[in-house]
Amino acid sequence: MKVALNILVAFVLMYWPIVLMMSPMMFDAPGSQNKRDVVLSVTLVLCYPIIIFALYWLFGLHFFGVAPGKALLVVSVVVISAILFFGYGKLLMYSFRGIATSGYSIAKGQVYFDGLAIDADADSFKPLVQGDSDRFAYAADKNHVFYAGKALEIEDPTAFWPLNDDDQTADGYLAGSDEYWTDGTSVFLAGIALEGATPHGFSVADDIFSGPFAYWHSESASYVYFAGEILPGVDANTHQVLHGHISKDAQHIYNGAELVLPEADAMSFSLLENDATIGIDDQAVYNVLYRHSGKIDGADPASIVALDRGYLKDAKRVYYRQQWDPVEVLMGADPQTFEVTGWVEATDSEARGANNLYRDGKVVGPSAPDK
Repeated sequence: MKVALNILVAFVLMYWPIVLMMSPMMFDAPGSQNKRDVVLSVTLVLCYPIIIFALYWLFGLHFFGVAPGKALLVVSVVVISAILFFGYGKLLMYSFRGIATSGYSIAKGQVYFDGLAIDADADSFKPLVQGDSDRFAYAADKNHVFYAGKALEIEDPTAFWPLNDDDQTADGYLAGSDEYWTDGTSVFLAGIALEGATPHGFSVADDIFSGPFAYWHSESASYVYFAGEILPGVDANTHQVLHGHISKDAQHIYNGAELVLPEADAMSFSLLENDATIGIDDQAVYNVLYRHSGKIDGADPASIVALDRGYLKDAKRVYYRQQWDPVEVLMGADPQTFEVTGWVEATDSEARGANNLYRDGKVVGPSAPDK
């Protein structure tokens, strides 16, 4: 009976490392790491080996010949060490003290951010954005505005508000996203004042496919921003977003705030409809990726077609591109007969031409003729 019990316990203990490695998933819900009941529940679940061997010790049972006191001591050291290593001990301690380890909290007259005390007035302190998580939200007291726990250089905290359509003022302040805030003089994104921008004349791209672009116009100057960074040398009057982070003006092409493809003709440049990482102009085809942006030598812009699984073809060649790797020419592949089939288990292939089968851009066998 004792042997069977020990075997059962050993089997149960085998799952403890899996439970430990998966335990961070128990904190998936926003703010859950700040909730005492959640932290306590996770800690108790991880302590189940200690509970088992505490019962062994209570009833004087040996675990495969190991004395119950020694087994309890060893298991306790291992489990507690793992809990401390994963930071759950700190979470548990802070949760009982009322201190959030993520975002803002106030405990016993002290304001904290991510569990660290910050210099703020607890009586007047409040978040400026409400939600499940204020990890990167703005907050203010009577003296300062804070972002991510750091005080911003803003003279009047009461005059700091989001720039969005709902909060448009009589002065004509306007933007399309509450990610942008103003103190009436500057525009802020993620706690940083945008260079050259004021709330007058400021706007953001209102298309969900247009990425984090924003614009500022005045009689003397105009700027285009990507995630708060000015695009170098951009002509704001001719700037247009092609897709996501790819944009252009009359003379330049940009990937985010970075100039790319200086050899391309910006006026005729466009992206393929079914693959926004492939661009064409009147003369060439281009790979539009951060690390490998550049011309695809020999590719024909008039006939280039983007296929599935990283394959491209034009009237003369077939190409392959995987993730961030440079574009490769599939030597010997016939573009007229080449097609992407999707994975075929029988041949372990995903594409075929007149002569060969392909997987990941490599030949995996001869192509059988259609029956």
